[in-house]
Amino acid sequence: MIEAQCPICHGGHLFPLVDLKALPIHQNFLYRNYRDAINADRGNLHILFCPNCGFAFNKDFNPNKISYTRDYENSQICSPYFLQHISNRINRIIDGTKAGEKKIVEIGCGNGYFLRELAIASPASICIGYDPAFHGGSSELSGRLKFIPHYFKEFEYGDRPDIVICRHVIEHIRDPILFLQTIREAINDEKEMALFVETPDLNWILENKVFWDFFYEHCSYFSLSSLMLALKKSRFKVIEHESIFKEQYLWIKAEREDYQNNAFGNQIGISSDLIESAKRFSREFAGLISFWQEKIKLIHKNGPVAIWGAGAKGAAFVNLVDPEGKFVHSVVDINPVKQGGYIAGTGHPIINYQDLAKHGIHTVVLMNLNYEQENRELLKRAGIVISIEGYQ
Repeated sequence: MIEAQCPICHGGHLFPLVDLKALPIHQNFLYRNYRDAINADRGNLHILFCPNCGFAFNKDFNPNKISYTRDYENSQICSPYFLQHISNRINRIIDGTKAGEKKIVEIGCGNGYFLRELAIASPASICIGYDPAFHGGSSELSGRLKFIPHYFKEFEYGDRPDIVICRHVIEHIRDPILFLQTIREAINDEKEMALFVETPDLNWILENKVFWDFFYEHCSYFSLSSLMLALKKSRFKVIEHESIFKEQYLWIKAEREDYQNNAFGNQIGISSDLIESAKRFSREFAGLISFWQEKIKLIHKNGPVAIWGAGAKGAAFVNLVDPEGKFVHSVVDINPVKQGGYIAGTGHPIINYQDLAKHGIHTVVLMNLNYEQENRELLKRAGIVISIEGYQ
């Protein structure tokens, strides 16, 4: 056990999941030349797990090193599979709130795609998005859709919101409870509201031993128990929760709580299976990396190897498994904005899947099996015959 304090429950008996030095700070920055990519800023991952509430966090995280600017590119809207996921979430919000004349705020709206689609699906609503990486016009849809290109600090444009959406943001926040309390304090206690949170599920990461889901940008990793506790301590009550995206993500709908609910103190029902998964992952972590290093070397003997997925997963994987770029030829991504760039830290080139044959790639390794069918169909339509490897 390590003597430190959990940011969620303040438990003091933690144990390490990951301990790595000098990994790239940003996995999704656009690097247009090899030299800039290999000279990317670096930081340490010292990820601790709390067996009291099921939360994990990077003890060495420094928010001052993070910069979400216009060079940050993590859009996934080129994927039909992901677009279907977005459509499902939009329908869930509309069905769960009877969205009519609502004021909707999305914190961390990225390029604005999700909020734009929600505004179209809810034509009587006013939608406002916050994100420092947003670039584009500040107003669309005759003023019903507005974008504010900076971090959320307080609600703007008058009335408090009816709906707040926070998708894949809270895992980037060093102090999640302070973040949630900031939202809670900005809400009007005299009106009903709904908060929707989507974030990676720590339990899925640990059970599936997906070590490349740990990287610097994500400093906070939630299980269902720790996310529910964080919301409770921030004066929200969880109305519903579900496991989505083939169990990779948690989705929670919460409403405001009118009083501080301390009925359960800092303890909330954590699964013994989660604790065992965390202990097993901690024991096997170094061996998992070694296994994949040897596997990539073995595959490489049959011909050039590419990784499919130049997002955070792919960037983390090559930095851990092929840091010197000896055995992975390139990284495939269907996002045209990323193509022609280089992976932070290692400098692996990012290519279009249509160029796999041109580079003589023999095998691609998928970073996320949710996209396997989609990727296979793309290759089939392009007439590319290639070996495909997954992680299960």
